[in-house]
Amino acid sequence: MKWLITTVVVFLLLSAAGQNTTNPKLGIPRRSDPVRLWSVDLSKDSDFQTRLKVPETVLRPPMLDFVSNDQIIVSFDDNVPTTDLPSMNPYGFHVLQVSSDSGKVGKRLLFKVLNDTSQAVPISGDGFVVLAGEELLKYSSTFEKSIGIPTPLELHGQPTKMILTDRVFFNPHYETWQVDVAPCGQQLVLTHRETPKQMEISWVRSSDFTVVATAKVEPSRHVAGGDDSALLWDPKLRVTSDGTQTPFCIGSAQCFRAYFVTDDLLLLDKGKKYEIVTLGGERRAGGHLNVNIPQFSRSMNARRFAYATSHYKGSGFPIQTQFSPEMRVRIFDWGTMKQVAEIPFAKPEQSVMTGFRQSAIALSHDGRNVAVLIDSILSLYQLPE
Repeated sequence: MKWLITTVVVFLLLSAAGQNTTNPKLGIPRRSDPVRLWSVDLSKDSDFQTRLKVPETVLRPPMLDFVSNDQIIVSFDDNVPTTDLPSMNPYGFHVLQVSSDSGKVGKRLLFKVLNDTSQAVPISGDGFVVLAGEELLKYSSTFEKSIGIPTPLELHGQPTKMILTDRVFFNPHYETWQVDVAPCGQQLVLTHRETPKQMEISWVRSSDFTVVATAKVEPSRHVAGGDDSALLWDPKLRVTSDGTQTPFCIGSAQCFRAYFVTDDLLLLDKGKKYEIVTLGGERRAGGHLNVNIPQFSRSMNARRFAYATSHYKGSGFPIQTQFSPEMRVRIFDWGTMKQVAEIPFAKPEQSVMTGFRQSAIALSHDGRNVAVLIDSILSLYQLPE
């Protein structure tokens, strides 16, 4: 009888403890860890399936965003631009609607394009904009089109003939457009690279596409948009809507990327570490990275952002023989300046490895969920409060 009572007491104690902690060896999540709600394989979708026929080493990674807490969009190319030809052939840029409740694919959009510069980005008011072809279009979260403005190209997307020394070169990125959205979601930053030496930035209201301001700047391959300024990654300049240009990452030997956390806070990718600084350069937080921040997503209505950092396990010095890719998705609260969650991912070592190149992340508007797309597997995780 005494043995039975002892066994029951031990069982109850373990059960009570199991409500808050778990066995780490079994990999069971603790109460405060992210919980995977569902996973779906997009390779079963006919549109997404098309892109899987193209080698992932040359294919542009997909894009992932929440347009509302209930709706996710997955946007992607189904091919790559034609190369080494004076005339390029069209292919498809797709936008899929995915329910955050179930992962079920709903409505879809298809745009015929010539180049890998198309985008779909969320805006405030549960909607998104699509930059494809020669037009910027606005859609609701239910995929209803409303307004649009032209984004004309002199050669309508075909490459521009250039001469480098004695070689003729057809430049497909001679003239391009790019769009980003400010943290508030109410302002778009539309960049038009007119020539390899000149670019125009326009601040556009997302509600009615009214142009608020413009500025001429040095071209940059990547631009991060703010409410009244923009970050040029390549020359490392912050450009305000009145045309003022100010360097950022001053005195830093390494500063690869920069993202707007808010209109007043920046996330700086410094290779092996990150820093959160004010526009004035005051450091607020920092931490370790595996290698860089290739993916970033911020919550539109909560004080959180997410980023991915990855590397090959076994890399470094001394050189090891096992090189399996690993990625960690981290969620950060910029109100408390603390990390609130981390989700690790790993792949086995393969003869030809591209790591997590074909992956994307997105944080919900309320900051409670994060979506992660790896290759063709889309998963949704619930985050701790």
